[in-house]
Amino acid sequence: MRILLLFFCILLSPTASAELKIENPCMQPGVKDIMACFQRQEEAMLGKYLCTYTNIVGIQRDVSGAVSAGRVRSPLDKFFIEIARDNTLPCVAMGNSIPSDLECKTKYKLTANPDTQVFDSRQYSANSSGVFLSGSGKVMIGSAGRLWGYHMSSDSSYAFEGQCEKIN
Repeated sequence: MRILLLFFCILLSPTASAELKIENPCMQPGVKDIMACFQRQEEAMLGKYLCTYTNIVGIQRDVSGAVSAGRVRSPLDKFFIEIARDNTLPCVAMGNSIPSDLECKTKYKLTANPDTQVFDSRQYSANSSGVFLSGSGKVMIGSAGRLWGYHMSSDSSYAFEGQCEKIN
């Protein structure tokens, strides 16, 4: 159990991301219009992806209440996600906006097909085309196609990572 908790902390900690040495070209010296650069990056993320999980760990409860923890094998070898524009949901419905910001709407939607069973098949973002939230978790996809996140429900919790390749 301690090893599993340590893995969750390492996988989702800011230092784990920092160790990946993710550098944003828009933040490099000499970039004249940073906002235009970020908008081009956002546009490049839109589209369809073929994804696979590389690692999933979880804590699960069965119908009798027995708890098991450890590495989880997904029933899916591959799945598709699509990142598209979507401004139908108020930001406050996602829980990541202050209540006074009632005019805020989501900007993007991530849809997984088939249902991945590891994270919610529909997630929304108000800020970035690479970071998506639902009521029970978070999914992030980097520009290099790295996928990671977490999901929590009343009977299970998962942390996962994987890889996605853009197909259009």
